Amino acid sequence: MSREQIVPTSSVVFQYPTKTQIEVVKYEYPLGQLFYATSENVFYKTVQDIRVTTPSYILETQTRYSVKTGRQGLSYQYRHNSNNTTRIDPGTTNIIDLYVVDQAYYTAYNNWITDTSNTVTEPDRPTVTELNQKYGEVQNFKMISDAVVLNSVMFKPLFGKKAAPALQGTIKVVKSKNTNASNSEVRSAVLSAMNEYFDINNWNFGDTFFFSELSAYLHAEAGDLVSSVVLVPSDPNMSFGDLYEIKCRPFEIFVNAATADDILVVPALTAEELQISQR
Repeated sequence: MSREQIVPTSSVVFQYPTKTQIEVVKYEYPLGQLFYATSENVFYKTVQDIRVTTPSYILETQTRYSVKTGRQGLSYQYRHNSNNTTRIDPGTTNIIDLYVVDQAYYTAYNNWITDTSNTVTEPDRPTVTELNQKYGEVQNFKMISDAVVLNSVMFKPLFGKKAAPALQGTIKVVKSKNTNASNSEVRSAVLSAMNEYFDINNWNFGDTFFFSELSAYLHAEAGDLVSSVVLVPSDPNMSFGDLYEIKCRPFEIFVNAATADDILVVPALTAEELQISQR
């Protein structure tokens, strides 16, 4: 029975491809230095020639060393803990909740959220059984003691009428003085930029929405059309700024529910437009 042990890369000199080249530089290294001739695939070590008393190094072939492709010196940290939304079986099996975005469900949901004719019905979320049938190969990558439960994503609509009442709001825009675009064109440009901002590829589960970031994006994408952009809650009991930070739960992803009707072009951002007087 034999066992291999990793030798630190720093302990081996491997810049010289042949024994002949190592012979030239061997006295630049201390006695006992290990060399690897890369083109010959042979290890050598310098040993003292016992036939002479003065320092005289001989390159001795080392057959107990071998080369294997890999990496050394990697630092890593392994954490195995759970948050409040993760279930762990106290027995021998870990139940791992895995949340996925099914493409078919996402397409159907996006068709519903952008529909303004009220003719498209909201799709049902895929069940655990349906996801297991579709993505059953995931089970091949778990530990024997684990059980993977596939759950569908929950989308969190913002701003429009299909959002929760507490998350509905109006995007109020002050048009740039340097543009001749109509109000309709401005609203269309803002809505298009918002849809790009809320593209699912830009978000992860459990992210936090900041309106300041959306405002900066709208200024960057439609800066020649707008000079100011604010978000005013639709709920009269809410104050201006209440929707400027919105958090997702760990299994949710934001989606834009605003339509052109939720974008309003105003001449100025007065206290009345900001609903400050209603507080």
